[in-house]
Amino acid sequence: MDRSRAEHEQSLVDWTRPYLTSSRKMRCIMDPRFAGQYSVRVAREMGLLAQQCVSLNPKDRPKMPAIIETFESIQNLRDMAITNGQWPVTPKNSRNDNSVGKGRRQNSLGCRSAAVAASPRTK
Repeated sequence: MDRSRAEHEQSLVDWTRPYLTSSRKMRCIMDPRFAGQYSVRVAREMGLLAQQCVSLNPKDRPKMPAIIETFESIQNLRDMAITNGQWPVTPKNSRNDNSVGKGRRQNSLGCRSAAVAASPRTK
């Protein structure tokens, strides 16, 4: 919890939950400094795992062996993509951000999110 933030931004879990439902929405919370350094598929898999881990119902949360299995499968996807030259290539400086308001940006995907320096953080 970061009580110095607006109420809807205090809990990182609550703030990110709506973005974990689709690849397009997830791109809105991905750090633009990692552009081109990750596979959208891998990011989606990580988002789905994160969503399961923070489920409101503890019984819906994955057990540790399932989490490890998912991480291993994601690592294999990453290794295969690099080996086959399928890793996305996006220049790091191609953010193409447009200012939307104080402390907020709209990127080329049309996502309106807090600037990286002002993104929600936990204590």
